[in-house]
Amino acid sequence: MSSDPDKAVQSDDSEPAARPDSLFTRIVSWVLIGLFVVIIANEARRWLSSPPSSPQGGRAAPDFSVPRIDAAASPGERFELSAQRGHPVLIDFWATWCGPCKESLPLIDQVHQRLHPRGLRTIAIEIEGAEAKAKQFASALQLKMPLGSDPGTVSERYGITQIPLTVLIDAEGQVRRIFRGVHSADELTRAIEAVGLR
Repeated sequence: MSSDPDKAVQSDDSEPAARPDSLFTRIVSWVLIGLFVVIIANEARRWLSSPPSSPQGGRAAPDFSVPRIDAAASPGERFELSAQRGHPVLIDFWATWCGPCKESLPLIDQVHQRLHPRGLRTIAIEIEGAEAKAKQFASALQLKMPLGSDPGTVSERYGITQIPLTVLIDAEGQVRRIFRGVHSADELTRAIEAVGLR
């Protein structure tokens, strides 16, 4: 049986050569598709399980009671929001690990000392329930305002997703302003005076 070399060559040429990068291209495509699916799934989960939104201006502030941990507090003393009715209230949420809180707390303390004689009530609530660390932190900053400690119940009720966050409540118990991040003492003072002081 004779063989024709030309036919053999022709037969070999008729088969398209496999591209060496085709496997790599398929792998990259599947990886990209997988990443896309993961991103979409994460976004959907975050959207479905998003925490309650922060109270908006004009809505009643959720009531709460927290133990006071500042040096001026009596043993067992608590700060109850409902007991402050008739006074504007400034609530600040913070934690010892929060760098911007170290900047904002002295500013809020300054506002408290300036406006407390005119009726302002203030509470700075650390949100981890880390009472001992919070006391050391506050002592280092020489804070004079009332401090509260809470393991997250109050911050959850207020829908806190970032700190520092400061909530201004008017004398009728309505949320009037929400300050995210660090704000100057003058800006806070103007907002508090706008809701009414003695």
